[in-house]
Amino acid sequence: MDMLNAYGATHGSVIYAPADVAFAATCNSGGVKSLALAMNVNCLRRAHEGEVLTAEEYEESAGKTTAVRRIEVTNGEGKLVAVAAGLAYRQG
Repeated sequence: MDMLNAYGATHGSVIYAPADVAFAATCNSGGVKSLALAMNVNCLRRAHEGEVLTAEEYEESAGKTTAVRRIEVTNGEGKLVAVAAGLAYRQG
C-alpha cells in the first residue's frame, strides 16, 4: 500500500495515526475508560518517506466527564510535523 500522496509526501493518515494512538493510550490510562468525541489535526510541515514520527501527548484539562488533550507529532530531527487537539468523553 502506498503511503505517499500525489506530491510524494507522507499521506496525512500516516501523520494522524501516531497522534490517535497517543490520544487513546493516555485517555484510557489510570483506570479511566474514555471515548473520542473529536480530533482535530493541523499539519505544519511535510513528512518524508522513511521518516520516523513520534507523538507526545499533553493533558490540557480533565474534568469529570470530558478531557482535552494536545498531541504533538515530530520527525526524527525533533521538528514539529503536526499538532492535534483531542476531546474525550470520560466514562469513569
